Amino acid sequence: MIPPGTRLRRALTDRPIMIPGAFNALTAKLAERLGFAAVYLSGGALSAGWAGLPDIGLLTQTEFAEQAAV
Repeated sequence: MIPPGTRLRRALTDRPIMIPGAFNALTAKLAERLGFAAVYLSGGALSAGWAGLPDIGLLTQTEFAEQAAV
């Protein structure tokens, strides 16, 4: 298995990477199925979509990590 750091360095030298933002695990999986090499979880989108709250630091790091791990 290739270490994650090596994979990232190779990806960055190959070509530009288009990285879509996801607001939950489902949209991240959909982006993966569509062939995106990377996805980022948006804190603002997670706050609004999961908790119905503005992105003003109301979600804890634990809640954010739990939703990212789903």
